[in-house]
Amino acid sequence: MQGKVIKTADGYRCLLQLLLDHEVQQVWDALTKPTILSRWLADAAIDLRPGGPVELRYSNSGSVVTGRITEIQPPYALEFTWNSTTGAAPDSRVRWQLRPERHGTCLTLSHSLQTCEDLAAMLAGWHAHLEGLERAIAGQQVEWPWERWHELHAMYQEQVSRGQ
Repeated sequence: MQGKVIKTADGYRCLLQLLLDHEVQQVWDALTKPTILSRWLADAAIDLRPGGPVELRYSNSGSVVTGRITEIQPPYALEFTWNSTTGAAPDSRVRWQLRPERHGTCLTLSHSLQTCEDLAAMLAGWHAHLEGLERAIAGQQVEWPWERWHELHAMYQEQVSRGQ
């Protein structure tokens, strides 16, 4: 998995893609069921309908993200607005897309934002979380990997500063 930042007409898009050895429905459940979300991403409350509220409480940072579902096509697409209490990436959108593959699922995460103080930190955070997704689907609790996040942040900082 390698993330990238794409400059858009109205801001930026952080993009990550991951191949998982799980069926689409299993990955969908990991993105939408609070009991599984809490294993790898954040404590969550999510109302799976258009306009439904989304709340993510990150134990690693204390940040709380709130939003509303803007699109839902189970089990292939989920998009919601993203407003963080830390002010990171205000008024942005997160989109998850799932595509069946021969031996699993291709997951694409797109986080579209107008501004961001630290695009490298955003990419590193998503990357670190996604690295734990397979273990969470398998039933394991994933601890936040601060050391890994720092490695990823340095790597993405280099990429962002080169304009890639």
